[in-house]
Amino acid sequence: NELSDWIERILEVTPPDDEELVIFGLMWAARRYQRNKNPAGYQALVELYGEPDHPFLRYSRAFTFQDNDSIEAAAGEAVAELQRRGDVYLAGLFELAGIGGSMILAGRLDEMDELVERLVAQFRVTGPPSALNMALTMLGFSALLQGRPDDAERIFDEAADLDLPDHTDTGQAPMRARTALRRGETARASRILSDHIDELIETENVYVSEMACIEFIAVMVVLDRLSEAAHILGFMERTDLLAAPNFGQLVAEARARIDEADDPALDERRRTGHDLTVHEALDYMRQVLAGRR
Repeated sequence: NELSDWIERILEVTPPDDEELVIFGLMWAARRYQRNKNPAGYQALVELYGEPDHPFLRYSRAFTFQDNDSIEAAAGEAVAELQRRGDVYLAGLFELAGIGGSMILAGRLDEMDELVERLVAQFRVTGPPSALNMALTMLGFSALLQGRPDDAERIFDEAADLDLPDHTDTGQAPMRARTALRRGETARASRILSDHIDELIETENVYVSEMACIEFIAVMVVLDRLSEAAHILGFMERTDLLAAPNFGQLVAEARARIDEADDPALDERRRTGHDLTVHEALDYMRQVLAGRR
């Protein structure tokens, strides 16, 4: 958010005819609105600068609006433009987040693995460690979705061993919580999730909140706290993520436990979860994990 503040201040004093700087600034400003799930705010910002028609902004818009039908194609255009400019690093990041991210949501995991393994090889040579960490995390998540938890754990461990700058947003906390839960370390899984949710709230990074919700549901089911699990399951059922290929399996066991209980009170908790906003869901989970609910 601080970076976006500075970018928007720079945009305010940028000459209107400096289209290159305007486009560059709008592209990076999109990150804040995407993390905060505020596409309307980004659209308003872009309109202030005449809505330039450029591959970078077509991608930024698709990414911020989570238009999965358009993200991959728009990312491909942006990657081609970056490669034309000789910016191999940024091109790799756009491939990873845009094209690779679209593939994983579409369930095209073999294609994603092939793409990301190439990027892992690139980032091992060129760096930076944060890009390599991101690529390894995506490979580990793909392994998890393919039912290979041991491979996923090995890849996540490799990613976690990288020397990263402080406060790097790795996105690995939910996966580390899942690993701890798999090992029977319920208290550790709860602590990891609690710290992660605190950070998401502090940084307003609600974009990745759905993975925190999935792992919260898993922890609550292990603790036999089905009411709390049902409440957040209801929230997740209102999002698009569980309908994406492979993702539903991440809550399949929890959903089966709640359904098998055949308890009207659980059904009601699940229904009321549909009404939660993402910020309310995060706050609820934080309070539960802190023992205040």
